[in-house]
Amino acid sequence: MASTISPEAAQWKEETYSLFFYGTLLHPAVLKRVIGHGGDTLHHRPAILLNYTRHHVKGDTYPAMLPWDKARELFLFSGQDPSKEPTPEQRSVRGSLVSGFSKLDVELLDVFEGDEYERCLVSVVPLGTSRLLNEAASDAGVMFESMDITSDDQPQTIKAHTYIWNKPPAGTLEPEIWSYETFVRENLHHWIGAEGKSTDVDRTAYLEVDQWREQNKKSEIERRRERNMSAMEQRSYGSVPKPVVEACRKIQDTIESRPDHFMRIELEPAMDNVRNRLAKVINARDVDEVVLVPNTTHGVNVVLNNLRDTWTKDDALIGFTTTYGAVAATLRRYTDATPHPALHTINLTFPTTPDKIVKSFKEFVQATFPGRSLDGNSTQQVVAIIDGIISVPGVRLPWEELVKICREYGIISIVDAAHVIGQVPLDVQKVDPDYLITNCHKWLYAHRACAILYAPQRNHHKLRCTFPVSWGYKSPPEEFSLAELYQWTGTADFTPYLSINAALDFRERIGGEERIQSYCHDLACKGGARMAEILGTELLDKDHLLTACMVNVRLPFTKEEAAGLPPAIVHDMMQRLLKDWHCAASVYGHGGYLFALP
Repeated sequence: MASTISPEAAQWKEETYSLFFYGTLLHPAVLKRVIGHGGDTLHHRPAILLNYTRHHVKGDTYPAMLPWDKARELFLFSGQDPSKEPTPEQRSVRGSLVSGFSKLDVELLDVFEGDEYERCLVSVVPLGTSRLLNEAASDAGVMFESMDITSDDQPQTIKAHTYIWNKPPAGTLEPEIWSYETFVRENLHHWIGAEGKSTDVDRTAYLEVDQWREQNKKSEIERRRERNMSAMEQRSYGSVPKPVVEACRKIQDTIESRPDHFMRIELEPAMDNVRNRLAKVINARDVDEVVLVPNTTHGVNVVLNNLRDTWTKDDALIGFTTTYGAVAATLRRYTDATPHPALHTINLTFPTTPDKIVKSFKEFVQATFPGRSLDGNSTQQVVAIIDGIISVPGVRLPWEELVKICREYGIISIVDAAHVIGQVPLDVQKVDPDYLITNCHKWLYAHRACAILYAPQRNHHKLRCTFPVSWGYKSPPEEFSLAELYQWTGTADFTPYLSINAALDFRERIGGEERIQSYCHDLACKGGARMAEILGTELLDKDHLLTACMVNVRLPFTKEEAAGLPPAIVHDMMQRLLKDWHCAASVYGHGGYLFALP
């Protein structure tokens, strides 16, 4: 499907560079060796640079390029007559114009060229059409070159970077014009090996760039940031701040220096420290009401797996059409298993208002479970999964009011708060859910994956078993402590859990919870409005009544067009955002329309 990108949207694409090559880098194998990748996204076209000449570097097989006014000095020094004006062909350098380089690629090329060359911006004349680099080489690996030069009319030019000799030409360069064809025939094997055999390569040619690459190894996070990778979709996997990344490395170094000592002596107090800080963030009554699990889906499974021990066929589970997919699958799984409690799914479609959601939920409870109340002594066990902030669409539910209704009607509330902590204030004492699970690796900025499982003291007796079962399990009627139960659930990488301290420190350092949440909310509202303006559409939540730090922008498809799009096309949209535009966003259908959730 063809798509048109507006000028406003195009400015967000990753900055790339175009370079004009005229020497050893004309050969694709040499170029790929320097930049360290296959150049799959690079484009090539023949080009010519007018009023420059290309000469042999004395004692070497590679060339240098000079502007013609400086080349005249070289000819004069060598005793040649500079008054004999060369032809336009002789005063031009043929080469290749390659586009699509990243900042890192250019840094590597700078190192490869060394301090004898200066990277300058020049105007080159493109010849022929642009093709993928890997399609533009001949069987011999030599770039195709056009022989047409327009001499009558002013040629069209393109700005590109190139490497120009910055040493005095006299004594460093030969007057003789360097020939690429001769280089390929006589010296290319020193650069790529005879018949492509890398064992024959003169590795000194790449020594400096290899050393630089080794000395400047960077994490993939830093590398993508340098390439302007826009980690917009905090809602999926989070985006770890540099101080937290650095803290994780130190934690891992500490663990690896003495694994047994760390696991047996240092881990427990370190985890207790993290739980203490988190208990204050969510305002838990006691630190032992907070334990750590890998993610929210895991935590929901822990709770349901324990509650199922007392289920009967008359019991019921409640979810929504917007319940997170993995959690919805969990509900179906427990409904499929003996004793087959009923599953009720409440339809939830946006746009709507908080009041309508609360009213609809209460009416559903009253209609489905007539006569039920907290004091009704009903033997039927009803469990409701309530989102704090929905994953898709990314909107905030009035979950505090929904939990209150659950309490009023004796329904067990499990709050899927995967997106809550870090986006909005969280006060578990005030709301008082039966269980709440929230990810720390999304909006709290800890390393993935880690989450809080909160359970008030009144419900600890129901969470007798971890998932999976481990050393802390005690058979009834033995007493147990929830905190002790989760001290050890098996060997794992505890770095993400311990990174929470660094994340909290970072958040305090840049202004604290209120400032961060206010800034991100404002950014979502204004950024979403701007996106909608560019696309000529609107936001799902126009009045921001249900907007925290995520925003849902309708894409420019009618209902009929959206209905006709196969899932593969929607999937391809997200893939193209990642591959071509270097940003992540979810594209999803809701209420008959197609939305993007950056």
